[in-house]
Amino acid sequence: MYVRIKIYDKDKASDFLNKTINLRKGGSKRERISNFKAITYNLENGNVQETKVSNENIFEINENKYLDLYKFTFSNVKNGSVLEYKYILTSTLIWDIPTHYFEEQIPILYSYYSFEHPDFILY
Repeated sequence: MYVRIKIYDKDKASDFLNKTINLRKGGSKRERISNFKAITYNLENGNVQETKVSNENIFEINENKYLDLYKFTFSNVKNGSVLEYKYILTSTLIWDIPTHYFEEQIPILYSYYSFEHPDFILY
């Protein structure tokens, strides 16, 4: 998953400043996140300033026996900031493909979904 969004009005963008990724699980099978990276970009005095999401702003919560939550919060967000995050979701829940929404409550310029699976499983 890779997302980049520009914030025009910080007061109306709370849904984008605090993100939650649902990680499903069942028995010994579960979804996991790897290669997580999240950054806030700001243009200050003609230079791009990067503020990485620190470990203090990342939370892993055991919601119930079927769901874990991976939450993170962007910092140093201002009007005009660009928020970017990416990660790889790996799942052993082979019977269920994660949902991807190609449209959101805001206009989407580009959306792409890549799904890799073993050759012996047909969907």
